[in-house]
Amino acid sequence: MHKYEILDKIGEGNFGSIYKCRNRHNGRMNAVKIDRGDGATLKRETQILLYLGKNDYTVPIKWYGVFNEVQCLVMQLMGRSLNEVHTELTEDNKERLTDAVEFLHSKNVLHRDIKPSNFIYNLEMTKIYIIDFGMAISADSPQGERKSPLGTPNFMSIKMHNSPKVPYSAEDDMESLGYVFLFLKGGRRLPWDGCKTNDEILKMKIRFEET
Repeated sequence: MHKYEILDKIGEGNFGSIYKCRNRHNGRMNAVKIDRGDGATLKRETQILLYLGKNDYTVPIKWYGVFNEVQCLVMQLMGRSLNEVHTELTEDNKERLTDAVEFLHSKNVLHRDIKPSNFIYNLEMTKIYIIDFGMAISADSPQGERKSPLGTPNFMSIKMHNSPKVPYSAEDDMESLGYVFLFLKGGRRLPWDGCKTNDEILKMKIRFEET
């Protein structure tokens, strides 16, 4: 990590913060995730990304380790997420989103938090990648009983709202992806926007499925 100079903060999440950083040797810009918690989330994300290996759908890793007693993950610097870009997706990009999720499933990985902010463009705005594997697991991993809904309420599958004993599956990822497409097609809104509780969102999703 000594070869990277940390610059401006560009994002924040439950695990910690994301900063721009400059490679002191070649001047290239990257991004670094810094986990200020116990490091477990960032460690799991790194393990998943290393397992997936070099591919066309996830952001390349530059370095991972402990620096100043915190877990750090240096990755290629990317551009804006689908949540930030208001232009309509091309058919090729819609297909790419589907291909990205199906690639994970072909490697036996479940993302478990598919939503617009977890798809991001490169700096040139020419290609979209899938990001944020802090909740991802192997489909073969024991999942146990959940104490709360899994994922982001507006985009999680109907099953995940109220079935704590049912394991997460590839179908749940694909249902969430369907809600992403609905969000983008509907003027960046969902029919259940404005609902205040998980139960209200669930009822609206069921009504939508029935129409």
